[in-house]
Amino acid sequence: MKAILTTKTTLTLLMSVIIIFQSCSIYKSKPVSLIEASKENIKVKVRTNTNKKMKFKRIEYDGINFYGIQKGNGELIKINLSQNEIKTVKLKNKGLSIFLNILIIATLAVLSPAIVFAAGGGI
Repeated sequence: MKAILTTKTTLTLLMSVIIIFQSCSIYKSKPVSLIEASKENIKVKVRTNTNKKMKFKRIEYDGINFYGIQKGNGELIKINLSQNEIKTVKLKNKGLSIFLNILIIATLAVLSPAIVFAAGGGI
């Protein structure tokens, strides 16, 4: 009974780690302008002049103002962005984010039998 409980606990922990890493995003190191970010229509990380980090689903431009779109309480929220207050804007690196998520999941899938075996007491 103890071995089954240990196995279930280990598998639950592994599944939790997989779910957490699914939401990881890697951002490009080269900053872009707000106009470029609004054209790309992908996740962005914005750093203000006060070093505050903000993440948005995308940046929208209505011809006058820039807006960062965030999801909050199940609905989309528009946050007005002032160009004077923005230090850097970095785009999500889709390819690298997908690759690293797959690599982490594959590594955990390969190692999970060994982890479960060791947690269950081994030989």
